[in-house]
Amino acid sequence: MTTTGLAAVLPALGKPFELREYPVLEPMPGGIRIRISLANVCGSDMHTWRGDRDRAMVNWPYPSIMGHEMMGTVDELGEGIASDSDGQPLAIGDRVVYGYTFPCRRCAYCTRGRSTYCTQKGPGRRQTSDVPPHFQGAFAQYYFLWPNHFVYKLPDSIPDPLSAGLNCALSQVIYGFEEAGLGLGETVVIQGAGGLGLYAIAVAKERGAARIIAIDGVDERLQLAHEFGANEIIDLRELPEPDQRIERVWELTGHVGAEVACDLVGFPSVMLEGLRMLGNGGRYLEIGNINAGLTCEFEPNMLVRRHLRITGMLQYEPRHLKQAVDFAARTRDRYPYHKMMAFQFPLTEINRAFEEQETGRVPRASLVPW
Repeated sequence: MTTTGLAAVLPALGKPFELREYPVLEPMPGGIRIRISLANVCGSDMHTWRGDRDRAMVNWPYPSIMGHEMMGTVDELGEGIASDSDGQPLAIGDRVVYGYTFPCRRCAYCTRGRSTYCTQKGPGRRQTSDVPPHFQGAFAQYYFLWPNHFVYKLPDSIPDPLSAGLNCALSQVIYGFEEAGLGLGETVVIQGAGGLGLYAIAVAKERGAARIIAIDGVDERLQLAHEFGANEIIDLRELPEPDQRIERVWELTGHVGAEVACDLVGFPSVMLEGLRMLGNGGRYLEIGNINAGLTCEFEPNMLVRRHLRITGMLQYEPRHLKQAVDFAARTRDRYPYHKMMAFQFPLTEINRAFEEQETGRVPRASLVPW
């Protein structure tokens, strides 16, 4: 048994990563120790790395092991754990995908079936990586699942590179479109064609959207958006002003506007632009803006007179992760998922991976810890 494991640690907000070794402990009763196979760099990780977040409003203690979009194998089962959340037997070496939050299962939100709303999730990043069990982020060789986790065994048909994105991007998009009620024959605007946006295109297509309009400004992303099934592409470089892009959406929809628009970028100014792309009764899905302290201005009158709705959501329920596994297994040959995960970096080169993703040439970098 390896006695120590490697981790890429963020010493402070906006600082470069540092490599550190931590002792590898036994899993606690009701928990699982995971040997990470792949970890993806999510858009939210990019915001933290760039220092976009208001330092006064970020309460993570540092040093911290970042990352949450990952998959791995069972390295050790804690006392009392013999199966996954679907009742399938678990054994050491099984490939699994798992949630990265641990709802309390006892609060008013959890007992109403809304564990996503739980305010007592934890402990996660409430403690530094210097505190045992140390491995509480994806950018490391190990990860510890606490009690109240949810975990699903992966079928052999889903390769590791596709599996790594299931517990964040794909699950969140599935949950988001469920909340927004995207239905058959509707038009959806996808603001941002990074990893989250590309999954959104695939899910929208499977939900029966008649027209998918993708907005981005990077050649590689726009090409992938087209390959994933976007019917229309809006290039930010060709239409640099928000009013131009809004007008184009109205033209593409026969001047009735979109039924659904979603922010998968994470900058406040995107929200107002997306709201103005909606027709009467439209729904706006806000997933991207996770940075506290950033604001945008708009007239509430627009919501009232045009019957618009805004739905904000973060993370997902356990069932959405299971749905993501089934979705990937069913559609793995239908969409070019492999092109999203074509760029892998050793964990030891994590700073270079972030720099490459920042350019936009890499839709979503994957880190290989072994």
